[in-house]
Parts: sequence; C-alpha cells; structure tokens
Amino acid sequence: MIENINQEEGTFLKKLRKGREGDNVGFPGGLPRLDSKVYNIQPGKMTSIVGSPKSGKTYFMLYRYILSPWMAGVRNIKWFLFTLEVERADIVGRMVSFFMYQRFGIRISASKIFGMGDFKPSDALYDQIMSVFETDITPLLENMVIIEDSSVSNPTGLNKYIMSYLESNGTFIYDDFKTTDALGNPEIKKRLKAYIKNDPNEELFVIIDSLGLMKKEQGLNKKDNIDRWIDDYGVKLRNICGCSIINLHHLNRSVSGVDRYKLIGNQLHPTLDDIKDTSALGETSDIVYALFNPNVYAHMDEHFGYKLADWKGSYRSLHVIASRYCDMGLNSALIFDYESGTFMELPASDDHKGLQRIKDLLNKTTII
Repeated sequence: MIENINQEEGTFLKKLRKGREGDNVGFPGGLPRLDSKVYNIQPGKMTSIVGSPKSGKTYFMLYRYILSPWMAGVRNIKWFLFTLEVERADIVGRMVSFFMYQRFGIRISASKIFGMGDFKPSDALYDQIMSVFETDITPLLENMVIIEDSSVSNPTGLNKYIMSYLESNGTFIYDDFKTTDALGNPEIKKRLKAYIKNDPNEELFVIIDSLGLMKKEQGLNKKDNIDRWIDDYGVKLRNICGCSIINLHHLNRSVSGVDRYKLIGNQLHPTLDDIKDTSALGETSDIVYALFNPNVYAHMDEHFGYKLADWKGSYRSLHVIASRYCDMGLNSALIFDYESGTFMELPASDDHKGLQRIKDLLNKTTII
C-alpha cells in the first residue's frame, strides 16, 4: 500500500513540476480563443471529432492537429494518418491549398490545384504550387505517414502498425502475472506495463479518419468493431504508450429532428446521444468536439445569433460535448473557408465591426 501511495505521489509531483517548467502548455491549434479555454492541444489524450457528412471534419482535423502546430514551428510531432475516406493525393492537395493561402494569399481548392473540370492551372500558378510543395509539404511529410492501405484498416491492423513503429523507436516494459489456461492449469503471462521512447521529446499523433470505415473484424458488427479500437487498443496506446489518439466519426441524422429544433431553436447542436454506432467515444475520450453545419437545414436562417446568409455557406459551429479537463458546453462560431482549408473564429454575433473585418479579410484575398 505504501509503495502504491509513493508511486501516485511521484506521478503527481512529476506532472506538477512539468507544469511549473512550462512543459504542459500543449500545442497551438489555430483557434486562439478556443485554445485558451481547452488548454491548447494536450498531447497524450484521446480526442474525438464528430460531425455530419460534409461538415468539414477532415479539413478541421488537418487544420487544427497538423497544419496549425506545424505553422507555429512545432517539429516534435510524428503524425500517423489512417485515411480511410479521403485519398492520399487529396489529403496532400488540401494541405497545398492551406499553404497557398498562407504564403501567397491565394485561395484555391484542391480540385482546382489538380485541374479538375475546365480549370487548368497557369504556368505561374503551377510554379507557386510547386514552390509550396517543395518548401512546405516535403518537410512536413518527413514527419507524417499517410496510410490508406486497406490491409491494416481494421482495429487490430491499425494497432499492429502503430505498435511496430513504437517497438522500433523505444522499449516496451512488461511484468508477469499468473493466470490459468483453458484446462485450468496455472501459467505465467506477460502484460505491457510501460513504454520508454528513444526520443523523449517525440509526440506520436494517431489519427483515424474515420471510425465507421474501419474494416470489420470477423464476428464483429460496426459498434463492436469501433469499440474494439477505442477500448482494446486506443486506451492502451494512450495510457501506456503516451500516444495522442484522434478519432473522426459521424453523427446520426437525428440531430436535425424537427422536434429538437422546436425545443431549442437556433441553438440546435449535437450532443453525445447523436454519435453514431457507439457510446464508447463519449465514455473514453478526454475531449469530444462536435462540428455542426446548420446551412444544410432548410428551416434554419440563423444560428446562435449569426445570420447564415451573411456567410454564404461557410458558417460552422464547434461544440465541446464531453471533456475531462476543461469546461463542457463550450460553443464556438467558426468560418470554414473551403478554398484554403482554413478555419477562423467569429467574434460575438453583435460585434458588427469585428464581423465586418472577417468579411473584408476574405474579400481581400484572391479566389481562384
């Protein structure tokens, strides 16, 4: 008992000292007001991002958890992005769009970067795209692994892939425990106890986009398949190995129910009950964000005091619907600029000068 108390005291004091030394600041996520309320992006946590189709979940994940820290100069994150919904080339194209805006003030979608439809990039535009690719994308991809291999896209395959990397870049610590086999005979097995990284400064971000598209393991339905990743593997990777787990997942259609709209009007937003197929996200995640697009609902013309028509379909709202380390019920009004893959926080709905500044900023940049 005394040994356990000393161990817990040591864990507490270690975390306390890290905070005093500024090591618990976390990473900036590109949304300053939100960052101040959720204590930035805290590594070693399980984060879940839920939203309806076309709400911008993948763009939000790229912007907040990869591109914003990178632009802020963070270089000690290794990203493993399991992209089960969007092709690798399109992921890179979306990142190029972001840097085209950051470097040249040009807003150009990935579709136009790839010359889809009747649009063909000019020679000058092509040179800018290649400049971004060589200057910004190539160094970023050295810290990033994008996996679209279906052979590793079930929960066990994802876990094996990450564990293989961890084994090659650190040391697993096991302890022995006594159990019995199927015949009741005593046996000793090993249990993972701890993990020591070769590089103590490296942070590993494991991103699954999205949970519902993981291949189902034999005998499991979709709910059990998702729960296996979260409960059997995600928790271990977070708690023992110190990985940051970022899950993307869909919402049920019931969030748009007429009865709910009648009850809460233009403050309609998702709750934990709207998460599709699983309850494990709300129970196990350290923080759950819901990204909401009210523009798709014909009966809504205003949301949290913002007139949707003023933003031409780019308005989104972000809601903290579960959290273990910050206030729940946080609501943020955002602009999602599709062409640049950028998210911006809106000022208060009655701050007319502030709202106009956002409109002027968007109007000043070049849309291609």
